[in-house]
Amino acid sequence: MTRTLFTRRTLLATSAAVLMAGTARADDADVLVIGAGAAGIGAARELKRLGKRVMLIEARERAGGRVFTDTSLGQPFDAGAAYIHFAENNPWNALAQEAGIDPQGGYRLWSGSLAYRGGAPISAAEGANRWQAMRRVAEVYEDVEERADLSMAEAWKGEPQEVKDAGRIQAQMAAGDDPEWVSVADWNRLESGGNRLVPGGYGTLVARTAEPLEPRYGVRVTAIDWSGAGVVVSTDKGNLRVRKVICTVPVGVLKAGGIQFKPGLPADHIRGLDGLRMGALSKVALRFEGERFGFNPHQFLAEVGEPLRAMTFETWPQETDLVLATFGGDYARGLSKGGDAAAVDHALERFIKIVGADARKAFRGGTFSNWVADPFSLGAYAVVRPGRIRAREYLGRPVAEKLWFAGEATAGIYSMTAGGAYIAGRNAAREVSAKLSTGSLR
Repeated sequence: MTRTLFTRRTLLATSAAVLMAGTARADDADVLVIGAGAAGIGAARELKRLGKRVMLIEARERAGGRVFTDTSLGQPFDAGAAYIHFAENNPWNALAQEAGIDPQGGYRLWSGSLAYRGGAPISAAEGANRWQAMRRVAEVYEDVEERADLSMAEAWKGEPQEVKDAGRIQAQMAAGDDPEWVSVADWNRLESGGNRLVPGGYGTLVARTAEPLEPRYGVRVTAIDWSGAGVVVSTDKGNLRVRKVICTVPVGVLKAGGIQFKPGLPADHIRGLDGLRMGALSKVALRFEGERFGFNPHQFLAEVGEPLRAMTFETWPQETDLVLATFGGDYARGLSKGGDAAAVDHALERFIKIVGADARKAFRGGTFSNWVADPFSLGAYAVVRPGRIRAREYLGRPVAEKLWFAGEATAGIYSMTAGGAYIAGRNAAREVSAKLSTGSLR
């Protein structure tokens, strides 16, 4: 699903010039930013604006991280983040305008939703009950006091089964995880607001924004040593010694030990990582030719008959020939283990149950956005575990005023979004800039 923004020749030349064998001083940078996703871009842009010398490195061969516009089926779709959430305060809305892109009216584009049970449309009465149950879930969450910090499942355990089912489906689709693992207190404080779509793809916008920063692609960090006067960062292309580091690597990779820290991280940061868990929200894109099955662009079909295996289908987003299947939690993790082809077949079969077997004749291919298995993310975005309401705060604290973690996991009320990641990176850059002293690194 990846694409290279720089040529391989440019990449090799850049790597040779900047990342040398042994331990090299990054004399052309005050700050090393690890990761060219939304947070890393926000950090690098802000450091440059503040007049600081910054180097941006990225393990992938592209920018954007989990904000990626996939074109492997011949038409673009956002394999990860798709909406500019809380558009009134989201920096990506302004960045789109600067790039000459006018984001469209998000959820107002929705042309309606339909619910199904085992492929058959639910009745009007059942539909009304379902909406009532969803409203009840919201009411239950509002009644949970922050000091209780319950899981979603605990909050509605005394409710009727239809409320429990609605809560489980919402958790999988919105938080990307099963409700037993999601803190209501954290969920309640997340920012809401308007949502907008980016014509041509959110990932395309993010990748374009990264280009002036000249990221060094294909550089994988293996260790960060913050024991000395500065920071020594080990990569598969050599070592770098810098004054400050902003690490925007996803929580999934940090928790898996993808980067070794010397010495080990402080207790607060360990508590922060332990209190976070990567959700598994995933997508399968299905392409069809010559058939619309009677559905309009941006219409949502929800298969709700099995709450443990809920799946939605968005038809023809942004006038493409695609249907996007979305699912989360352990259901998504299970499909991830089966591989891409099996996941595509599974989503197609569930869609066929709704529209009929003739859909197979119009099917032209599919792809699985498998963030759970992606070695550079190991999940979709970070949720707070019940009882760990301060996890985001703990992880966002600086380490010895030399190392900062930033990303969607540390974005406070804006967490779990690309806009929040950018804001977290920008805020970390401001803190780093304030701490930078004049003079050379000893």
